[in-house]
Amino acid sequence: MSVVFRRALPADFPEVRRITREAYLRAGHFAADHPYVSVLEDVEHRAEHAQVWVAETAGRVVGAVTLTFASQPYSEVATHGELEFRMLAVDPACQGNGLGRAVVREIVEHARQLPGIDAISITSATFMDRAHNLYESLGFRRAPDRDWYVPGEDVLLWVFTLEVSSPVLGVSSDQHSPRYVHDPSEVLQLRREHRLQHVMLALQDLLADDSSSGRHLLVLTDAGGEILSRVGSRQALRRADRPEFSKGADWSEAGIGTNAISEALLVTGGPVQLFSSEHLVRPPQLGLHGSAHHGPN
Repeated sequence: MSVVFRRALPADFPEVRRITREAYLRAGHFAADHPYVSVLEDVEHRAEHAQVWVAETAGRVVGAVTLTFASQPYSEVATHGELEFRMLAVDPACQGNGLGRAVVREIVEHARQLPGIDAISITSATFMDRAHNLYESLGFRRAPDRDWYVPGEDVLLWVFTLEVSSPVLGVSSDQHSPRYVHDPSEVLQLRREHRLQHVMLALQDLLADDSSSGRHLLVLTDAGGEILSRVGSRQALRRADRPEFSKGADWSEAGIGTNAISEALLVTGGPVQLFSSEHLVRPPQLGLHGSAHHGPN
């Protein structure tokens, strides 16, 4: 999916208002009569005192975010040399397609181009688990010494930061090999202890193709993205060996960059498909389908 990241125009403000309001309310973060909703809806004020940016696909605005800097009216935690983003929202009708991740990546790339900016800081409510998973998968780290409370309320807010002077997660698009977490003997034991191990035979009968003409693999990973087993034809296994899509390899976001396994585990929580050109690191002609299953049901 191609995303255009640009400054919002006045003509975009009604859609930014709708998307931001609906995204926060659908997520259950606030009731419709909460005072913060009126802050979310005041796009004109944000555009005057900060920068409102939008994500656009096929000519349609599908996401929005506010960027600000230290000592500016909308800054909550940014210090000198930091870009802060707030009120990140994706249209509920478009969620689950990796748009939130795409917008954050665009923010990171934008920050890298700004003179004097060497980090990004953000605030997130403690209950926003999906947002935390997204941020941490992209290299953001908790800064608990900078956590703060909403003035006048007993509501703790967490701070996350990311250094932008080096590639996200330290993974370069020129990297060709994942990191390895365990040796083969340890992987065997981990596979035996996996929650899905006792249904793997049924899954193989249903999904695997180990015939001589088989072209796909059935792969089992742990919750962190480490490959524990592969089932498929010799031809498919040999092709998977070239990009080191093999047992013990870490195919999480931190291990090899964006791929379907990392997307399914940390972002969508459901089925996802990525082709070779969509990976951060470019494995040769490899398309991945990932789906997160946390138990046999």
